[in-house]
Amino acid sequence: IDILVNKECLSKAYKLLKEINYIYKNPLVSDECKYISASHHLPVMTNNEGALVEIHHRVTDILSYKKCPLTEIMLKKHATIKINDVELRIPSLNHLIAHIVYHAVKHHKFKLGPVFLYDIKYLKNLIVDENDLLNLLSQAELEEDYMQIVRFIENKKVIDSFGILKKT
Repeated sequence: IDILVNKECLSKAYKLLKEINYIYKNPLVSDECKYISASHHLPVMTNNEGALVEIHHRVTDILSYKKCPLTEIMLKKHATIKINDVELRIPSLNHLIAHIVYHAVKHHKFKLGPVFLYDIKYLKNLIVDENDLLNLLSQAELEEDYMQIVRFIENKKVIDSFGILKKT
């Protein structure tokens, strides 16, 4: 589970997870909340049920972008749902797609396999405002990467080869 918070709220989010028995997964990490400017999240935390959580203070790593083009907009524009009197902020569909493209292309350099293709193919069919998505991708310098991914998943030979990517 990835949780995105303002940098100023990092300590509060860490303390809240500690209150519900989350600890750092790596036992060598000191039990404190230290903002690390070279990282975009605190070390992975886990609970006794094995759930994994990363508290992010930015969406992208510092090596990909000096100033993250997605963090501010994702913190400002979101849907809010309420579960058991707890408000949860959910990123917009366009933000999810931009994050998937960033993660696949820039962060992991296509080394995580084809899962992102299925995600984008599914989410692409749900897009309400494609211009907004393309504008967001352009701001993050991901528009061309997205367009190449779309051309790839819509290619008839790819659809025939992978079967699973067949048009829905």
